[in-house]
Amino acid sequence: MRYDYHILDENEIMRIHELSLRVLSNLGMKVQDDNLCAILARKGLPVDGKQQLVRFPTDMVDAAIATAPKRFSMFDHKGNEFPIETGHELPAVYSNALKIWDWQTGAVRSSTSEDLVRCVRLAEAIPDVKINNPVCLPGDSAEADPVLRAACIVLQHSTKMMGAAPHNLAEAVFWEEAEAIAQQDLPSSRGPSINYGISPDNPLQINATVSEILQYLAVRNCVLLISSCPIAGGTSPVTMAGTTVQTHAEFLGMLTIAQLLREGVPCIYGGSAGPMDLRAGQLCYGAPERNTMLCANIDIARHFGLPHFSSAGSVDSALPDFQAGQSKALAYLSRLMMGTSLGISFGCLLTGSTVAPEQIILDVEAYRAAKAMLKGMTVDDDHLGYEAIRRVGPAGSFLEDEHTMSFMRSEYYLSNVINHDGERGKSMLDRAHDQVHEILERHQPTVSEKVQNDLDVFLGDYSRTVAG
Repeated sequence: MRYDYHILDENEIMRIHELSLRVLSNLGMKVQDDNLCAILARKGLPVDGKQQLVRFPTDMVDAAIATAPKRFSMFDHKGNEFPIETGHELPAVYSNALKIWDWQTGAVRSSTSEDLVRCVRLAEAIPDVKINNPVCLPGDSAEADPVLRAACIVLQHSTKMMGAAPHNLAEAVFWEEAEAIAQQDLPSSRGPSINYGISPDNPLQINATVSEILQYLAVRNCVLLISSCPIAGGTSPVTMAGTTVQTHAEFLGMLTIAQLLREGVPCIYGGSAGPMDLRAGQLCYGAPERNTMLCANIDIARHFGLPHFSSAGSVDSALPDFQAGQSKALAYLSRLMMGTSLGISFGCLLTGSTVAPEQIILDVEAYRAAKAMLKGMTVDDDHLGYEAIRRVGPAGSFLEDEHTMSFMRSEYYLSNVINHDGERGKSMLDRAHDQVHEILERHQPTVSEKVQNDLDVFLGDYSRTVAG
């Protein structure tokens, strides 16, 4: 069932869009890369080379919106196709956490390679997860850059689509070349399996490293997830509408650059803005208004027909507790009601710094419950059940009726994590821990030994090249 849930109406979208265009044409963006500034000047953008300031005429922004693909598909490593479009949600696990919440101790500690393998295998086994990620970075990695080992582990233990957020050009190159190794058994005409997150510095800046990554990925026609991540009151206006103007301008600026580098490169309208707790000076990941801002991004993206990403699932809570559950439930419900495609994620705790396998299970449960609530009800002759009512009659029981037998498994969502045993039952967290153990016990490897070995060899060679 579709819900007509919106934050912005058409007039409000256009007011925001027009102000964002004014920001780009009058103020522009600071591009801290002389090489990219020169390329953009040759492409016709007004560039102040001394100030590294690039302005974006409205007609060139309009042209970029027109050439950006409105629909495209991604593929997993088995060759299955997944359209990137409104209403076709593709949940993921969280990525690039530095710590793990340990069920045994109830405390947070640095994550290891073993933790990452367990989380990736867990995500691989859960059908709701469509995009696997380097859930946490291995603090025990022998490589100077643990992201390279993390990328290798994901590709060695998962056949699903993936998300990457390279911090430098070396990581971007590694991801792209490692993807080719992981897909070696697929036809050469295969489509992309990785989306690459790139973000401006706020406000209105593209640093030299992001510029290098953007140029490398765009010319290779990689899927670009352009995600502005300002903190309202710190790196963007304190108001939700003001932050939305800035994030829209930053997206349009980077979209225009990407389309000038390679016309038709697939771009996703991302966003991960949120309010600052001005008492503490930090982003409020679980603030309810963060959902408002990020759902407004979906309204704008849909207005222009662009694929969209809206972060949902990151929270402030350090533990798998009620606070985490409340924040995640609001996020999942709002995104599903908006018909989001990308951004729902599982497993995050402690402002994005921490993950837990048990939290992945709990988040999947919340997601499934939200979907069950929003599916509505089927109203047809069979479901209306008149014949069952007639058969049972007054004071009868439906327990053994054929109508009950026909629909008892399909009509309702049956959770195996919720406690229905009262005071004798286990908590959801304990049940989630049991689920982690059971899933990993029966999960079988899905990536061939050859691919795993080839990736190990590539990681060793690449690490020596980068270090040398």
